[in-house]
Amino acid sequence: MTAAVEAARRLPPAQRAELRVRLWRRGLTGAAAGLDDAGPAPASCGQDAMVYLHRRAPGSTAYHTPVACRLTGQLDVDALRHALAELVRRHEVLRTSLPLRDGRPVQLVAPAAPVPLESCTAAAAAALRRAPFDLAAGPLLRAGLVRLDERGSVLTLTFHHAIVDGWSVGVLTRELVELYTAAVTGRAAVLPPVVPQYGEYARWQREWLAGEQAERGLRFWLAHLADPPGPLPLPAGRPRPAGPALRGAVHEVLLPPALRDDLAALARRCGATPFMVLLALFQVLLARVSGAADILVGTQLANRRRAELHGLVGYVSNVVVLRGRPRQAPTFAAFLAAVRTTCLDAYEHQEIPLDVVVRELAPPRPPGRNPLFQVGCTLHPTPEPVPAAAGLTVTPLAPDGADDARLDLELDAVDGADGLRCAFTYAADLFDAATVAGWADTFTALARQAAADPDADLEWAPPPDHDAEPAVRQVFADLLGLPAVDPDADFFALGGHSLLALRLAERLGDGFSLSGWLAAGAPASARRAAALLREPVLREPMLSVPDGRT
Repeated sequence: MTAAVEAARRLPPAQRAELRVRLWRRGLTGAAAGLDDAGPAPASCGQDAMVYLHRRAPGSTAYHTPVACRLTGQLDVDALRHALAELVRRHEVLRTSLPLRDGRPVQLVAPAAPVPLESCTAAAAAALRRAPFDLAAGPLLRAGLVRLDERGSVLTLTFHHAIVDGWSVGVLTRELVELYTAAVTGRAAVLPPVVPQYGEYARWQREWLAGEQAERGLRFWLAHLADPPGPLPLPAGRPRPAGPALRGAVHEVLLPPALRDDLAALARRCGATPFMVLLALFQVLLARVSGAADILVGTQLANRRRAELHGLVGYVSNVVVLRGRPRQAPTFAAFLAAVRTTCLDAYEHQEIPLDVVVRELAPPRPPGRNPLFQVGCTLHPTPEPVPAAAGLTVTPLAPDGADDARLDLELDAVDGADGLRCAFTYAADLFDAATVAGWADTFTALARQAAADPDADLEWAPPPDHDAEPAVRQVFADLLGLPAVDPDADFFALGGHSLLALRLAERLGDGFSLSGWLAAGAPASARRAAALLREPVLREPMLSVPDGRT
């Protein structure tokens, strides 16, 4: 070991992180400079979270990332196989698995090998997409090819989110087109070297987190999220299942071009961005339907402010939690100004991984719920056109159907020529389709009102009536061991006792997102419990466990 290498290894972690970035700018890696040992790289913070979630729900598809492209023209299947193999050879993360070493996940990179490209039916391709991954063993990429006719095929790629993010998909698509074109035409592909690889990014991230800049960012998040509210009380139609995985479903609405343009003009007048307007509308909607005053919403940020990371494939994106109190704002314009400040502050500190923030805050982790936030909102960039590939027209396709839900409710918006397409992905185990459709209609109406008169007073009518009585009666019946219960019958008269009352309070509090159930005790009857679900704030005490009942 040379004196220079020895000196570099003795640097404090934050200084090693800075040295890595300087090496990357010169096209060099930390390994070439002797910074790294021969062992596997640690998992990134995002990968740590993926392993944790996977162990809780190994069969869930919530974190599968499906990509599908229609290929129109004369397809050279051998050239496509070659291009896929080259893609995986270039990017080590595509052949990485995440086994545990000493209780912590590490990145184990497999040797480069051809990617199996299965010729399959559409049904078989859907099955490939939903088949569970084994994060510890890999591979975390699957490919399928559906032949439609002589001049039409659909290429399907399914990744686990532990190895890609939305930005990565764009990088991979462009490189796959170039590699395929090079294979068909017999020329060398024109692509930049991959520096850094994702394993070194994870090493850099761990080192950077030990520095003063990361410490300042963490202090910001701990202050921003101090004393977080409990779970958002969205009115659910059914009790929450015990397990962490929830079936997903999607309801879409389209804000037409004129309305989209009016909202963009509002953003410009207020010095905001279209995403800030979208988030403000979403938080006002959530305040209306839940009655909550303090609302936490997660959003995905690309987290690639450093130019050295623009060509990196891997899970680099980060979720930041944006806090809003729409009921404190007199008008939508006033609330948008507050949202703007919140977003700008969050963007400044977006490199602090959510996993680190959650670990430091240590919020309660109710079973089957995401800590801190249960709803998300993201405005995705407009997809760039994919260049032709040696006589093929490549058209990205939206995935069919919905995966398992990551959160109770997510709003994903994409701008296009036909307007702003807003997809409400929801946990179908909790919410009825008609309920979510109603929320989407309210969201559209809010958008029109905000665009027409952002200085009008915000109205806070009570949440719409929500009939949860059938589901609540079923909870009563399940715990009491009865086939059915009278909605007005007293819980204790039906055979309930103190232990069952506590279990009932826990089931209702978790299943229907109502804070305060455990503190207040069990409701007197199923009808009273369902009525309380319609109240934005619990104002009346529920029945406490009576003395002498066992």
